[in-house]
Amino acid sequence: MAKALYDLTDQISDWELLEEIFSSQELIDVLSSPTISLDKKWNICDNLAEKTGMNKLCNNFVKMMCKIGEIDEISDILLAYRNRWDREHHVVRPEVIVDKDPSAERMDEIQKLLREQYPDSEIQMNLRVDPEIMGGYVIRVDHHELDRSYEGYLKQLENKLSRR
Repeated sequence: MAKALYDLTDQISDWELLEEIFSSQELIDVLSSPTISLDKKWNICDNLAEKTGMNKLCNNFVKMMCKIGEIDEISDILLAYRNRWDREHHVVRPEVIVDKDPSAERMDEIQKLLREQYPDSEIQMNLRVDPEIMGGYVIRVDHHELDRSYEGYLKQLENKLSRR
């Protein structure tokens, strides 16, 4: 389904709008409810499209998802859409976890490391603070993780000591 949506529109603004609209679990619950008629669901879709500026192709896609009973999969579809768009447009979205707001030097270090790893990509960092890592940082991109946190160093040390 993500491929079908991507074939309809490869404009990231369409994806962003759909992601914003469907960030509401209540909306997804209503549109996937078997007790609400398809006509009412389509009226909701049309009202949303009118109020948000959703284009006709995206509105029809959402209606089709309601009709086939798969609208509850919209979050996964939008994630797959974003992943495909990112691959085709060379965008990397690392999650960077730090123990506290990072200094300018720390941010420069992280950005330099990411530019070295992904030289031909646009990097859009998602910064998250988690005091449990006790210092340093963790970078996650797709299925890869670089752990330079104090917690990570302690785990490595523990593993080395337990092997002896």
